[in-house]
Amino acid sequence: MDKIEQRKIKENIGIRVKDSHKGTYGKVLLVAGSKGMAGAACLAGLGACRTGAGLVTFAVPEPLFPIVQTYLPEGICISRKPGKIDYDQYDSVILGPGIGVRHENAVLIQEILKEYHGALLLDADGLNSIVRFNLYQDILDSSAKIIMTPHPGEAKRLMGTETIISREECVVSISKTFNATVVLKGAGTLIAITDKDNVVSIIKNENGNPGMATAGSGDVLAGIIGAYMAMGLPPFDAAITGVYVHGAAGDLAAQELGENGMIASDICKYVPYAIKNIIEKQ
Repeated sequence: MDKIEQRKIKENIGIRVKDSHKGTYGKVLLVAGSKGMAGAACLAGLGACRTGAGLVTFAVPEPLFPIVQTYLPEGICISRKPGKIDYDQYDSVILGPGIGVRHENAVLIQEILKEYHGALLLDADGLNSIVRFNLYQDILDSSAKIIMTPHPGEAKRLMGTETIISREECVVSISKTFNATVVLKGAGTLIAITDKDNVVSIIKNENGNPGMATAGSGDVLAGIIGAYMAMGLPPFDAAITGVYVHGAAGDLAAQELGENGMIASDICKYVPYAIKNIIEKQ
């Protein structure tokens, strides 16, 4: 199995050009958050901003607007009522962190899968809703370029199994089933992609540390990957770059703070430093 190489990540990140503007680095739409779960939206949005996305827009319930805009004044808030959003004006859509598993979400997810044609990341309750409301065919029918980011529990639900005997077989199975790029999170995160001949390639990430096993870490990862999707990286490259940067930021946080007391926002704090280190390393 191949491993993510820093040389490839440096190439994917690239160097910013002098005459660029915020539009150069992509517009991210973050469909996230619900009552009691504003933090998931905030952390994903901060992750996307710290990675370098040009503009982050939050599609959240309107009562969350003050929370989100206080936490991240650089973001924009819009209502996420079905039928009200022009999805294709965004370069990437992150769907799922903290949205809950409610019937109205099924309608929203179906709408996005049908109408959006860009880079779509399905995470957390976006994945749980796929299972709960049997939206498997909607994913297969979608023209979006999809990345799925399950943790082991979500992976088991997606595959309808109680145990994961082999992480490699699991990530391959999900990628083939949904014809998507899949990030199976956990120690030694695995990223898989299925090509047009139904052949799956897997790559493993080896940075990161146990301090990253904390609430919100996955939300931050979703934001980081979503930012690279918005910047124009193909799904597999966006996934491996996001996973590597996330792990590198976590390692910097652990060096400074130790593993025991790290929280997800600490990972966000160190994302710019991680990117800087990668770019500057010879």
